[in-house]
Amino acid sequence: MRNVPEKLYAGDTLKFDVPAPSDGHATYRASDGWALSFRLVGSGGTPSFDATANGDGFSVNVDASTTAGWPPGFYSWTAYVTKAGERHIVGSGHLEIAPDPTSASATDARSHVKRLLDAIEAVLEGRVTKDVESYTIGGRQLTRIPIPELLRLRDKYKAEYRRELQAERLAKGLRSGRTVRVRNLGQRY
Repeated sequence: MRNVPEKLYAGDTLKFDVPAPSDGHATYRASDGWALSFRLVGSGGTPSFDATANGDGFSVNVDASTTAGWPPGFYSWTAYVTKAGERHIVGSGHLEIAPDPTSASATDARSHVKRLLDAIEAVLEGRVTKDVESYTIGGRQLTRIPIPELLRLRDKYKAEYRRELQAERLAKGLRSGRTVRVRNLGQRY
């Protein structure tokens, strides 16, 4: 299912078509009575929606008021067809639901990885506030992460953030920014 987007802003309309398979082996055509549904699973919940029949294929049109209620985050999606008590998984992938940038509550557009990287660097630079130096989660208190551990975490999140930036550049049709070196060893026969 190549038409399913990889990113959606909360509050935007989710609209795409799922054409009928053209391989001659189509077994799940809308015109044969199959229904197509999608389920998202992520930290923000499990939104689901149905497609409507469109000839032999399907169309998805989830209105903006519905997606506005979907919490931002990364979701896995599964597409499945049903008919007369049968169910078959027909696709899966990932969808990022980004915060609505037009909303008054949208205050931080940085990714999760970038926010963590910035927080770690703030600690390393000594700019951290007292409430961040010590906090409690689930009954466990965390006080000051040792510097070697912070450095390890910083390196990990720097690498993840670099991959995010490269993926964004590639998605925009730009070069990734990586340098690839090639060594010519000559022709061998």
